[in-house]
Amino acid sequence: MPKDTKEIENKKKIRYGWFAFLFVILHFFFILISILPQAYSSDRLHFVSSQYVQPFFVQRWAMFAPCPTFENRFKFKYYFKNDSTAWIDPSISVLNVHQKMPFTHNGNLAVGQYNMLYWVKCDLDTLPIPTDQAINFQNYPVLKKKRGLLLLKNYTEGYARLNFDEKPISTSIEIDYRHVFDPNESKKYIFNNFK
Repeated sequence: MPKDTKEIENKKKIRYGWFAFLFVILHFFFILISILPQAYSSDRLHFVSSQYVQPFFVQRWAMFAPCPTFENRFKFKYYFKNDSTAWIDPSISVLNVHQKMPFTHNGNLAVGQYNMLYWVKCDLDTLPIPTDQAINFQNYPVLKKKRGLLLLKNYTEGYARLNFDEKPISTSIEIDYRHVFDPNESKKYIFNNFK
């Protein structure tokens, strides 16, 4: 093969390499622009990147971590033979420790509490349970068989065993579900005699 032909082929390979490199750079640039909020790029650039990405990469980050629509919290109060506790919000201590030491098990505890309250909400949404008023849990035997409320019962019993020397006679629980976007959908459940 003559020297000139070899040089021409090498130049073609180098040119193809640059085209491939440029394509990869543009590809990742358009993907990055399409997932960033529009405030970080111009409308024209966002439009071009979304046109490039739309046919094949229609997912957004919400596919992996959808924004929860409800903020849920709960607190409980134990009644013992001769005494009772103040209202206990277990999320506060877990979240405080998680803020200081994010790579410990406290993050898992916070997620576990949130998931448990999600399942409780699923159970309560299927039944005509009054909200914003204290009800006797024992008057609703159907609740004792629901998955989320069984998880909540196990949680409160375990918390009592871990933190107090005696088993409570009864427990009161308040669960708040605050809708992030619509305050009219917020609900509060209050259970006395929860056991």
